[in-house]
Amino acid sequence: MKTLNKDGRKFTVSPEEAGGKWRIRTFLVTLVILVVILLIFFAFAVHTEMFRVWAEEYLSDKMGMSISVAKTRLGPPYCLVLEGVDSAPDLQAELASFSAREIRVALGLDMRLRLKVSDCKLSMLKLEDGTWRPVFFSRLGTVREVDQIAATTEEFRKRIRLNIARSSILWFDADGSRMARAEYLDFRMDPVVLRGDRRLYECSLSVYDLVREDGSREQNVREEWLFTEDNRLMRAEERTLNVEREGKLDEGAVDAADTGAAKLK
Repeated sequence: MKTLNKDGRKFTVSPEEAGGKWRIRTFLVTLVILVVILLIFFAFAVHTEMFRVWAEEYLSDKMGMSISVAKTRLGPPYCLVLEGVDSAPDLQAELASFSAREIRVALGLDMRLRLKVSDCKLSMLKLEDGTWRPVFFSRLGTVREVDQIAATTEEFRKRIRLNIARSSILWFDADGSRMARAEYLDFRMDPVVLRGDRRLYECSLSVYDLVREDGSREQNVREEWLFTEDNRLMRAEERTLNVEREGKLDEGAVDAADTGAAKLK
């Protein structure tokens, strides 16, 4: 087969080369058409009752507890939205529970899942044998400092960009007494790729009201840090507007913190 280039000169293309290029082009066109069909099908499927039930069963299996989902839908820019996510009461651990007003899941251009959980309420219960309920969040039972978060996220951080907004966590002892509390919590974790395929993880955490096990209380806490693949803490920044120790709290600081909470709301 002969053809002309831009200079008008003739060159020869073998039938094998022409056929190979045609097959590649046909494959790419077919692949694009299939992807478009799947996207359209998924856009309709997420609104069905069958998909909502599947989402409940999937979450229940992954989290090891009975989960209900009020509604599933598609949100911009093409992400799966789960609304009214709530756990059923645990007969062995009544104080252990999980709920979220909304969970958004999307696939980013970097092929990582983008997971955003909004208005989440998590209650952790420590059993007499030292284990924690809900089991899915058991690692959070012992997290008290920033450097412990790195190990907690080790299993999923390579695949997920995590964003938690306007949430709260309560920790209860086996006798039902409250051990610690974190209210109006925002957390974000993003991977940062460096030269040589090295990877760091950038995290930011803000908590309006934090009560520790020793009874100390901090408000408007903001922290930012980086950690490596082997969980080494690289940098940490912490700002605390007011601190309560042994029941003493500066009233002026409380007013400032309340103003911050109103903005969060």
